[in-house]
Amino acid sequence: SAAGLDAACRRHRGCSALALLYELRLERATTVLRSTDRPLAEIAAELGFTGTAHLIRSFITATGRTPENYRQMARASSAAS
Repeated sequence: SAAGLDAACRRHRGCSALALLYELRLERATTVLRSTDRPLAEIAAELGFTGTAHLIRSFITATGRTPENYRQMARASSAAS
């Protein structure tokens, strides 16, 4: 059941199932942003965000940066290494 899943997530991860889902989506988004030139709309759709704006808002909340800014900084850091 949904309640059982949520309880298991809270027990093992210390957060709700929904919070875990967002965390996993954002982790995947950072990977895709670093490694591809795919448009944000495509990334948002693939990862289950309701749209580009939802991805951007969630990303800013989690990282303090826009997805495009993160992509640029990750690439600059990678090029400098």
